[in-house]
Amino acid sequence: MERTASYEADPEQLGRVLLLYSGGLDTSVMLRWIQERYGAEIVTLTVNLGQPEEDWDVVVGKARDLGALDAIVVDAREEFAHDYVLPAIKANALYGGGYPLFTALGRPLIAKLAVDHARRAGCDTIAHGCTGKGNDQVRIEATVATLDPELGVIAPVREWRMGREEEIAYARQHGIPVKGGTEAPPYSIDDNLWGRSSEGGPILTAHRELERLVSTSHQNACKRSLEDRWAYLCYAGLWYEPLRSDLDAYMDSANELVTGEITVRLYKGSVTPVARSSPHALYDRSLASFGESGGEFSQAASPGFIELFTLQTRMAHRIRARAGGEREHKKGE
Repeated sequence: MERTASYEADPEQLGRVLLLYSGGLDTSVMLRWIQERYGAEIVTLTVNLGQPEEDWDVVVGKARDLGALDAIVVDAREEFAHDYVLPAIKANALYGGGYPLFTALGRPLIAKLAVDHARRAGCDTIAHGCTGKGNDQVRIEATVATLDPELGVIAPVREWRMGREEEIAYARQHGIPVKGGTEAPPYSIDDNLWGRSSEGGPILTAHRELERLVSTSHQNACKRSLEDRWAYLCYAGLWYEPLRSDLDAYMDSANELVTGEITVRLYKGSVTPVARSSPHALYDRSLASFGESGGEFSQAASPGFIELFTLQTRMAHRIRARAGGEREHKKGE
């Protein structure tokens, strides 16, 4: 394998490899393949981010049966919720206006844990199961290269060029159990405690509605543009870009008073806010009741506001009308 980046591992120098291991077909084949191809020792790392219906004892047992020197499972649910999901909620993080970043949020944490445990286990290389077509490879490799440039990275799927049928044949040949059997779909659905890659929930909608209730119109308009930048950095695998921590500081400040209650209606995949309240709401009910007095709004002030608010528009209209009249006059001469 020819190296094209400085952080890629030298195949001739692999000693001990930490493999990010899910227990599925790709990483199980990978565990045996790395041993055969490079003669390297393998330590597996499996990260619990809240994936449902996973038997971690089975995953550990399978890794050891396939020759892993050690099989590590880390329960990272609390860290994931506090340090990754919570900032995403504060930033209303939706990439492209609709993608909720369930997968993208988990990858920098997984890669960070991989670096930590690779150091502890005396590994010189980290291996992952990402393909060469998606963004996951960027998210993991960028994090590893940022946190520890001395660690090498290998991505066997980019090297071996095996399709699903070839992987199944390899698994049969080497006695590797195939999770879900050979009839399992040729794709994966990534899920964790925040959601799954194919669907999401109402948390972000409720949070955004509550923000709108307690923030000024100027705060809401500014924050929306910064949210898009935050989501892009996460999606692109740039978790350790300094701009993201700068944006986090703003998001923390903007969310200091975001407390209250939101009621939403769920119907056929849609989320519709139907009621909201907060002790910090900037909305005064007296503003909407023209027959009532009180509150911060004086109805008698409206004409002055209208005059100032429309001043430029009215002036521009008169200037254009006058210019149009002059042109018509010249045509008639």
